[in-house]
Amino acid sequence: MPRCFMLTLALLAGIGAALRAQQGTGGTGIIYGPDHAFSVTAPPGWILDNQAGRADGLYAVFYRPGESWRHAEAAMYVNTAQPGVDSIIRQDSLRFVARYPGVQVTARAAIKTQDSVTVPVRQFVGDSSGNVEAVAYVPETTVTPIIVLTARSRLAFENALPAFVELVRSYHFISAHVEIK
Repeated sequence: MPRCFMLTLALLAGIGAALRAQQGTGGTGIIYGPDHAFSVTAPPGWILDNQAGRADGLYAVFYRPGESWRHAEAAMYVNTAQPGVDSIIRQDSLRFVARYPGVQVTARAAIKTQDSVTVPVRQFVGDSSGNVEAVAYVPETTVTPIIVLTARSRLAFENALPAFVELVRSYHFISAHVEIK
């Protein structure tokens, strides 16, 4: 990887950390590993936090000002899985139904990213606590980025859904070749 790209990556990651420290809304973060680097931007009125989800293995979580990652009525996060969108959707669906009997899994309208990638979305409804989730599975060749909206109620879910769509649309793949030193 060219050294200038690594420097840019480091600078952009530093910008995300600075925005987190100020507790302001917005911000763009870069999620990266040995086979991927991509960015997402917090929707207006949402905080991108690269610290609060670390205990859960999440380096990009989103919530509204005045709330927190643990106690938000609706929150979003980004994670990754091995490539193979259809397989991951099938595994997630089976896992949810096994863990929460009565959960209904439905397909929602796909969302197109700023890179013109069509992203399938699944909705999970019906657990005993009333939680609702939407999960977007971004098809890439080296990794499958997963963008999740999780809400404690149907009302919180519906209110946060436009922000989720905007977060998915903000997705931008940077590289499949990342050198981590």
